[in-house]
Amino acid sequence: MGKRLLIAIMLVGGFLVLLPLLQEPQELEFSAYATIQDKPKEVPQDDQALFIQALRLSIRDPQRARDILDDISFSDSVFASEARSLSTAIRTADLAEDEAYTYTLIGQSLARIEAWELGVEALEKAVNLNPEYAEAWAYLGEAYQHIGRDGAAALARASAINPLSISVNLFEALYWQRQGDFEQAFGHLQTAHLMDPQNAQLLVEIGRNQVLGGKVIEARAFFERAVESDPHNVNLLKILARYSLKNQLFIEEVGLPAALEAQRLAPRDTEAIYLVADAYWLMRANRSIALSFLDAALQRDPTNTEAHLLKGIINIEVQDFALAREHLEQVLAFSSNQLEVSQATTLLSQIAP
Repeated sequence: MGKRLLIAIMLVGGFLVLLPLLQEPQELEFSAYATIQDKPKEVPQDDQALFIQALRLSIRDPQRARDILDDISFSDSVFASEARSLSTAIRTADLAEDEAYTYTLIGQSLARIEAWELGVEALEKAVNLNPEYAEAWAYLGEAYQHIGRDGAAALARASAINPLSISVNLFEALYWQRQGDFEQAFGHLQTAHLMDPQNAQLLVEIGRNQVLGGKVIEARAFFERAVESDPHNVNLLKILARYSLKNQLFIEEVGLPAALEAQRLAPRDTEAIYLVADAYWLMRANRSIALSFLDAALQRDPTNTEAHLLKGIINIEVQDFALAREHLEQVLAFSSNQLEVSQATTLLSQIAP
C-alpha cells in the first residue's frame, strides 16, 4: 500500500514540472493536470453556479464562455484563478483559428482543474474535428483514465499518428507507469528526450522512472546529467539532493553537496535549507548542525511541515517527547501530504502523554 501511494505521488508531482516543452502551435504543452487548489468547503452557491455555467458553455460556445470567465477572473470568487486559466486558453486558441486546437486547449484546461467529464467532451470534439491530431488523442487518452475509462486506444491512436511527438510519448510514459511497466515508460521517455535533448527536466523524469522501477542506483546518472546541463539551477540541485536523501544513497558525495550548493545559490530558499539539515541528520555527522538548519528553515517558514516532522523525529531520539509532540502536531495542522500526516500520526501514537 505504501509503495502504491509513493508511486501515485511521484506520478503526479514529477510530471507537473514539465511546463511548456513544445513550440509548434499544433503540439501542446504537456501537463499531468495539476490537482485543483483546495477550495473552501463553503462556496457561495451563485459563484459555483456561474462557474459551472461557464465551464459547460466553453464546450458549446467558447467565445461567450470567455466573457463570463473574464467577469469571474476579475472578481473575488474562489474560482477566479481557474477562470483566468481557461479564459487565457480560449484566447490563445482563437489566435490559431483552428477549432480542433481550440477544443484541445479547452479540454486541457478543463482537465487541469479536475473538470474531467467536460474535458473529455471537449477533447472528443477536437478529435472529431481533426482525426489526425495526435496531441488531442494523447490528451484524450489521459483524460479517459480519470473518468474510469481505458485510455490505451486513444494513446495508441496518438502514437500511430505521430510516434515522435514529445507530448504523446510523455502521456504514453505516464500510462505505462500507472500499469507498473517502467520499461515501456522508459522507452517513451527516451524517445521524448531524443526529440528534445537539451531539456533537463526530461532527464529528471527518466531518473524518476528508474527509481519507480527499482533501478535506484542507475537513476543517479540521469539526475546528475540534468544538473550538469544547468549547474546553477536551484530546482535541479534540490531534485538531485532529494533523490540521494530519500533513497539514502550517496549522501556524502551527492546529497549533501547538492543541498549545500542549492542553499548557497538561494540562501533564503526554505526547501534548500531543510535539505541541508536532512543530509546532516542522515549522515549522523552532527545533530546540532541539523537542528540549526531546521531552526533556520522554520524561522523563514513556520509552516514548513518537513522541518517540523524532522524536528519531531530528532526530539524523539533525544527523548524530548514534549517538544517532539509540539512539532508533530504542527505537521498535522499544516500538511496536506498523506505520507507526512501518516508518519506524524504514527509517531504521536508512540509518544506517551
